Amino acid sequence: MSYPVYYPTPIKGETVFSWVARAHSYSGYPSFRNQSLKALQIKTELASTEFPSYIAKLAQSSCVDEQWIVQFMTGINYYRPFQTQAQYQQLQTDLLSGNTAYMHSRYGMVANRLLTEPVLKSCPACVTYDEAQHGFAYWHVIHQLAGVTCCPLHGLKLHSEKRIRSFAAQPETSEIVDASISEFNLSTCIAMTFIDEPIFYAKSDLVRVLKNRLLEMGMVTACGNTRKRLLVPLMIEELGKLSNCAHFKRLACGLRRGSYPANLFYQPHNQYHPLKYYFLIHCLFGSWERFKTAMEAQPAKEPKTPKEQVQSPSSLIDNSLIIKYLKDGGSMRKIAAQTGKSIAYIKKVAANNQIAVDKRPSKIFSVDERDIWRKLMVGIPTEVIAREHGISQGAVELILGKFSELVTLRKAIRLNKKRQQCRQEIDAFCQCHPQCRQKEVRANCGASYIWLYKHDKCWLEQHLPSPIPRALRYLGK
Repeated sequence: MSYPVYYPTPIKGETVFSWVARAHSYSGYPSFRNQSLKALQIKTELASTEFPSYIAKLAQSSCVDEQWIVQFMTGINYYRPFQTQAQYQQLQTDLLSGNTAYMHSRYGMVANRLLTEPVLKSCPACVTYDEAQHGFAYWHVIHQLAGVTCCPLHGLKLHSEKRIRSFAAQPETSEIVDASISEFNLSTCIAMTFIDEPIFYAKSDLVRVLKNRLLEMGMVTACGNTRKRLLVPLMIEELGKLSNCAHFKRLACGLRRGSYPANLFYQPHNQYHPLKYYFLIHCLFGSWERFKTAMEAQPAKEPKTPKEQVQSPSSLIDNSLIIKYLKDGGSMRKIAAQTGKSIAYIKKVAANNQIAVDKRPSKIFSVDERDIWRKLMVGIPTEVIAREHGISQGAVELILGKFSELVTLRKAIRLNKKRQQCRQEIDAFCQCHPQCRQKEVRANCGASYIWLYKHDKCWLEQHLPSPIPRALRYLGK
């Protein structure tokens, strides 16, 4: 038998789950999972998820505007600055239609391995204030955002407790711990973005402002590339000042591998987790206000006039003409101007046809070339070889280009090295944790697990712990 449910007045900044949990406390039902959710016509057990699929049904039953719920009771504004307006509108549409099953995949959270933590966070000072002001404490949306580890209002570390499906958890008083200055600045940067007026930044403008700031800090080369040797240690040092959070561990992993933050600049149109932008902005600008000022100070884009494409006769020139000019002793710069080819291409043609040319900074004697060839054959990186011989990396790659079989061999060497590295990581974890399950292996060795699943699935299946018997999976054993 079902009874009518009283819907309490929602509070601006309260999570949808907190509102549902309060409705359960007023309903009188003993079971939140089996009775209250059914009475509230919520068919999912994941009531505390970041993107609830029951907003439209809840709005219809409670007579609260669904747009108001999406805007002020979910973390949708967290993703707004780094999406196009069309993507943001699609995100709203998905929330209102309940199409949230694959939302984490569509918006880059799975690919970036920055999923929502299975915890609920609360500030001790906010709990005390809410109980005095409203008579009850509630979960704040800002506290649940990825990267927010301290209260941006009180500067206290957030207390975390694990989400339990069958329990309508509500915030409780906890120990008061002061947060570090870096944690407070990062959390404040995210909070200011969340409550700011609607802004949609184009990826091109965003990359331009970030590069300008790096240029001011002396972290951009003359060619416009970022100096990773200066930027990465700065970001790792800043991460060391933050709490031991799963999201920050994932950022540190990307920094050590070299993929982050380089991918934000060289592949800007891909979908990245907003925390990657927030943390980079925190490291470069220190606050959201300074970053916003820099964005607003950017000059307006001038309309580009289309240029007529003129077919150059250089595209029809064969390598035979380049070889003739080289044998005649012509300068490589003059040959490049006459044929429309790059100097690097002309060097490669000369090397393949054994034509001696004066390559001044990259001249290599035959003895050194033989030594470099041996090192290339065993898979030593070109930058290491260049550093050992005191030559440019381009000179080493020029020798590599003369032997096409070396390219295939080095690819196989890198593949085997990566395979051995991933296998060793899986084996080491299983030896240290003999009673572990497959889920724990994937959680702690995620990158190696995914790589082996794609490239060495047979070995992975043979060395993973045995799966839980299907008859015991739902008995809690």
